[in-house]
Amino acid sequence: MIDCTKTIQINSVWPGKFGGAVFTGKPLNAKKHLTCRASWKVLAQAPKTGEFWEVHGRLVTDDIYGKQLIVERCHLKQLPSPMFLLDYLSKSPRFRGFYFGAKKTRQLISTVGSESLLIELLNGDRWQDLGDVINPGIAKRLCQKWREAQNEIETITFLVEHGFDAEISRRLIRLCQENTVERLKNNPYHLLAFGGISKNIWKTVDTCGRNLNFPLDDSRRLVGAIEHVMYQRLREGHTAATEHEVLDMAARILRTDNRAAMALKLALKEQAICITDLYGERLYQAVGPAYIEHSLERRLERLVGGAMQGCLFEITPESASRIVFEYSKGIWQELGYELTVDQRSAVEMALTNRCSVITGYGGTGKTTVLRSVVELSVANHRRVYCMALSGKAKERISESTGQSATTIHAFINAALKVTKGEDTWVDLDCDPLIVIDEASMVDVSLFNRLLAVFDERSFSLLTVGDDAQLSPVGFGLAWHRMIGTTIPTIKLSKVYRQAEESALHRAAMGIRDGNCEELPMWQGEEEGVFFVPANTETLKQTIYQLKEKIPGAQVLTPHVSDRMPDSAIALNKLLQKSLDHGEDDYERPGFRVGRYFLRVGDPVIVTENNYELGLFNGTMGRMLELKSNDGELEGVFEFDSKDENESLSVQDCYDIGLSLAYAISIHKSQGSEFDKTIMTTTVASKLVERSMIYTGLTRSKRLCLLVGDKSIYQKAVTSPTRAATLRVGFSLQ
Repeated sequence: MIDCTKTIQINSVWPGKFGGAVFTGKPLNAKKHLTCRASWKVLAQAPKTGEFWEVHGRLVTDDIYGKQLIVERCHLKQLPSPMFLLDYLSKSPRFRGFYFGAKKTRQLISTVGSESLLIELLNGDRWQDLGDVINPGIAKRLCQKWREAQNEIETITFLVEHGFDAEISRRLIRLCQENTVERLKNNPYHLLAFGGISKNIWKTVDTCGRNLNFPLDDSRRLVGAIEHVMYQRLREGHTAATEHEVLDMAARILRTDNRAAMALKLALKEQAICITDLYGERLYQAVGPAYIEHSLERRLERLVGGAMQGCLFEITPESASRIVFEYSKGIWQELGYELTVDQRSAVEMALTNRCSVITGYGGTGKTTVLRSVVELSVANHRRVYCMALSGKAKERISESTGQSATTIHAFINAALKVTKGEDTWVDLDCDPLIVIDEASMVDVSLFNRLLAVFDERSFSLLTVGDDAQLSPVGFGLAWHRMIGTTIPTIKLSKVYRQAEESALHRAAMGIRDGNCEELPMWQGEEEGVFFVPANTETLKQTIYQLKEKIPGAQVLTPHVSDRMPDSAIALNKLLQKSLDHGEDDYERPGFRVGRYFLRVGDPVIVTENNYELGLFNGTMGRMLELKSNDGELEGVFEFDSKDENESLSVQDCYDIGLSLAYAISIHKSQGSEFDKTIMTTTVASKLVERSMIYTGLTRSKRLCLLVGDKSIYQKAVTSPTRAATLRVGFSLQ
């Protein structure tokens, strides 16, 4: 292998087999073309024919593809010389589609006098001077496209020179179409907003600032440091911080307490942050999250305390008791059970309030209450929209209520079409009842977006969930803070399902309350909760051995990051390779989808909603066979939610984010149930906390094995939940 750096003009481009791109180009002053293979990680954008790129990598020779460059770094470049202008304008797809081709390009260069003079006119956006040669509309479009191309090239060059990674380049190019480099030179600290996708973002941006001769006390640097602190906290879920927290984090970045204090004052003065007084405590917030929380507070307060609060579809509190009592008698005659006093109260609350909350753990009758509310609302001619965050949870609420359901995102998208005057399945003007299941996972931003579509319209809101389960993945906290406020709330706590009186249920209830009982070591039992010791060195072998003994057990882990020894990625690759599939693993046919090579026999999970295919985030299945359809590979899959097998192309699998499911994250498991589970508690992190352990444990119906370090498990259970530790500005008095 030989290290190689070349500047090439792109001749052809194909999508890469493993993501990224395969492209050919002719190096300057060379006769032969060079084939390059680049992963998505190194590409700021897809190369286009006619463009000039600098590529660096290793030259290798492959038996199938011959000599090729495995690209390690690459980026778009300016034209090496004006003499390449004709080739560039003629070949680049950027300049196609508005009747400007090779013939007009030659005519233009000839009339103007030279490539250099034409470039000067294009750089100056002097499209009027080209109007004598080509149509003024075409000339104007040509200058616009040239300006976009130059902005892109200059942006990429600036970011490469200052050490920013390709992902930041991708995002920035999409966001900024004009004068990007000029704006970055004026304030590179705006790039701190991309900290979530780039490691050591402060160090990179601050180095860029020093290269641009920004003084250490420059106001842009100081305000940037405060914004960076707030971005860091947002990524951890917090939307607010105390003065001590802000100053402490800022001082570590700026290296002095004085600069941190000065930075905080400047950030307030420039309104980069704001102050919120909550229960007598002074909190600092980034303006964006503060606005979202404030908007949601106002919308909920109007729903609860405004003119909308009151009785629905002519049901008074008095008549509600009679209606629910008659309904309860009806289901007794039909099903052999009736609603309990608590359940009847919950149904009456939901029917007679514009906004209400029902919370409780498994087996307390939340599903029964939900079904009763939906059936009574429909019987009284009330439109009901049932929804949940994930596709899997959406399917469960549909099954439990007999009412069609949707994801929250899909409902919002349909509702926005209504506001634009387009036809869709949503009716916003019928005073509907909105039911959200698994509400604990919905973040403050999504809650606010949902309620925003009903501004100036009448509706009712019923949210249902378990406040001990996982808090939202996104920033902020809404539903947990709605419980016990002015919003009518009923907490169901009495267990009615006999199965919930098992040892597994008792252990879950103990964890829910922060009680860490001693778990016995597993000796092959079929039911209960047990511990299996393992550390980072023995984890993989332990998981493998347990899966051999309990093939049907689902492996759950708190982590998906590659950096963690118990990540779902690492465990999936281990189990796919190690488990006995009846033949050599590499002889099992399959195809690659993203980071995984899916093979016949592999369990899989859908991670993206796709209504066209009827497959949703969290749906699990198995690959049964591989077949060819008109020369294109297709996998045949059996999914839990489908009565018939589904044939999916490689592109279909990409579209639904199909991944291996030997091991899945506990987040992805929420809303699912498994007969037996194996859950890792091997590595301590912020993710390993009480609600994570509780959620993972309650996915099991019979047996749960906790694999890892007992001290990590004990600390997680006895420490406060993530929801309890998040500092947020959202509050309902």
